[in-house]
Amino acid sequence: MVKFPKNKYCTIADCKTKFTHSTGSHNPFFSIDEFGDVNGTDNSGTKRKKHIIEKNGNIINNKNNSYISMYWGFGIFVVLRNKNGIIEKLETEQNVYYYNFIKDLTEIKI
Repeated sequence: MVKFPKNKYCTIADCKTKFTHSTGSHNPFFSIDEFGDVNGTDNSGTKRKKHIIEKNGNIINNKNNSYISMYWGFGIFVVLRNKNGIIEKLETEQNVYYYNFIKDLTEIKI
């Protein structure tokens, strides 16, 4: 096994894998992406998805008896609803399964 030379390790304080690359491997592009950090982009989409949920949660926050449905990828739908002022989230594999969750609510198109 070839090891990366210790004198070339990354020197960025927040980097969690310093031993695998040099400082020059960090691309400044990531610093302008609100969903990335010094270690790169948010490849799993976790930060981006959290942002989308929060943004759409804010949209329905003041709209009682409404819902927003979003295709999340890989066959998953995420549905946010505001039923009588209570905001809830449902993740399901097919949109036909959330009928009872959205019954009598008004859809908000995004």
